[in-house]
Amino acid sequence: MSVVVFHAFPTFLPGGFVGVDIFFVISGFLITRIIVNDLNNGQFSFGNFYSRRVRRLFPSLITVLIATYAFGWYFLSSQFTGLGKYIFGSSLFSANYVAFSNVSYFEKGAISNPLLHLWSLGVEEQFYIFWPVSIFILTKIRIRLIYLSLLLIALSLILVYLSPNEAAIFYLPQYRLWELAIGSVLAILQHPIFSQSKLDNPLAVLGGPPEEGSRNFRVLKISRLLLTTQPAWLLIGLAGIVLSVYRLPSFMDIWNFQLLIPVLSTALVIASGTTGFGNRQLLQGRYLVALGKISYPIYLWHWPIFSFAYLLRPNYVSTQNKLSLIVLTLIFSFITYLFIEQPLRNLTNSRLIVTLLSFVMAVIAILGLIAWKTDRLSPRTLGADAVILENYNYLDGLVDIPNVYADPAQNAWAKENALFTKDSTLCFSHYADPGFFTTNNKCIKFDVDSRKRVLLIGDSHAAYFGATFGPLLESYDYQFKQAEVASFGCTALFIESKDPNCQLIFNQIMSTAVDGGKPDIVVIFANYLSSPTSPDLYLDLAKNLRSRGAKKVIVLGQMPLWTAPLPEILLKNYVQQGLHVPKRIPTNEPGSLKMDTDMANSFSNPPEGILYISLQNLLCEETGCLTMVGDSLRDDLIVWDYGHMTLNGSKFVSDYVVKQSGIEIR
Repeated sequence: MSVVVFHAFPTFLPGGFVGVDIFFVISGFLITRIIVNDLNNGQFSFGNFYSRRVRRLFPSLITVLIATYAFGWYFLSSQFTGLGKYIFGSSLFSANYVAFSNVSYFEKGAISNPLLHLWSLGVEEQFYIFWPVSIFILTKIRIRLIYLSLLLIALSLILVYLSPNEAAIFYLPQYRLWELAIGSVLAILQHPIFSQSKLDNPLAVLGGPPEEGSRNFRVLKISRLLLTTQPAWLLIGLAGIVLSVYRLPSFMDIWNFQLLIPVLSTALVIASGTTGFGNRQLLQGRYLVALGKISYPIYLWHWPIFSFAYLLRPNYVSTQNKLSLIVLTLIFSFITYLFIEQPLRNLTNSRLIVTLLSFVMAVIAILGLIAWKTDRLSPRTLGADAVILENYNYLDGLVDIPNVYADPAQNAWAKENALFTKDSTLCFSHYADPGFFTTNNKCIKFDVDSRKRVLLIGDSHAAYFGATFGPLLESYDYQFKQAEVASFGCTALFIESKDPNCQLIFNQIMSTAVDGGKPDIVVIFANYLSSPTSPDLYLDLAKNLRSRGAKKVIVLGQMPLWTAPLPEILLKNYVQQGLHVPKRIPTNEPGSLKMDTDMANSFSNPPEGILYISLQNLLCEETGCLTMVGDSLRDDLIVWDYGHMTLNGSKFVSDYVVKQSGIEIR
């Protein structure tokens, strides 16, 4: 439920996403216990194991996939092809790999993907394929399972620590294996075979007791003593989980291994056992048990319901509407459990049921593949504006962007130095890579000449802004340099960043571009909301830049944001309602407007040489914020997603910034 609440109210439960990590630990524990019990009783078979998995997972999953397919077929058009890809991947339990290649779980646009949440089910099922085979092999070659589990924990954590790719860490099974393996260790330690003193049982080599008096025997004795301290572990574990759910600010804190807190806390709760007084009172109450029975349908239903509600009404985000969606999720989940899961689970002809379920899942996979590969649209007639917005893919179209400037060199510079193609990375570090600006030193090292020097520092939002801001300054005979780092790799402008690599990048920018380059002007711009911190810290950063030799520091305010791509909002709220696209609409991300106001207050009386330019004053009025800077729906949207500027949007803002900042036009 923490994940459901997080998806509905992320600011109320900022660490609610750790429910997935808790789920992985529990899953590793339960599956390992099932396998070990069956092996110990001489009843294990791969056919029986996977038959039970199919009967447990397929009925509800098939129901949700069919409902999602039908709903998407009717209400979506070009987005239906993307949905087909996820249906295909989900039916083959590889949704995590599909998600890895497409979208970040924490991106604003993720809400428009109804099946994104099934990535975690993909990780779980891939573990189900790998783990039983591993255990079975170990029983044959007589190697202790607990040793393998501990080795997997260590190797997986090493991979997490070494990987620069946060999307891979989030979605791929090798980076999640440590959580599943921790649950497996608990299952092994709690198994009754640990009370045996002999090793003649074939299962003993899975982690059975070593000879009495040996070092391993003493370790085992201590482990069992710890596991019997039930009340303390239960309370400590629950406290750790609550702390994590309410305090962890983002998934990327895994870089500092803060996810160890909810994972180890879950392990403590499991280690406390099921028979202790505290466990019976706190975790085995009637309502929690009932909620647990429908937890799987809740997991399956909640995200498609949230996503389709958003796709049909992007401004659904009021508290009352979100609570209604949670209630609807519970109703659908209860119906699924009562009328689909239970009847199929109680049928006695297991082989027939498994065959039918597998056949239906295969049909769904084929339907998803057809929807994905044939680019099939739902049966609706689209007007010209709807066609533009339905097929709006700004990044794909930027390989051949129009020449905005008369000077071909400036056009080439704009294409090369900004994110105008998916592969352009010249002055934008996607991850916290401390060597990035060493390799790309020309981004931050000024040439020795008589031109005035301008440095732009920020994140991806600054990169898109700099695409026209830089060429504009170059046309006025300024020397322009820029350094941007993705705010999901480092916090915006490195404020309170906990990653040591981010500090290294910041120090390199400061020493090379600021201390060494002595720029006449430093411009600061970012999505400040990505780093929930006091606006006063950005004033401190401006003062720091001034003290290091920058003659003038210009801080641009927060860009107005939307909770989903602006083209989707315009399509669902206006074009599909038969309305023309208005020049201004209310932003449904009020936090961005508040951030601009708060920053304006912090910079209300700045020291000499520091200037704050509010973008809200340019883009927003009482009737709403600007959607287009011209008359072309195809070319003139102000942003192409939830807040990154388009080329013409950037040019519009750049002209305003030049006028407001007093930059000399030569």
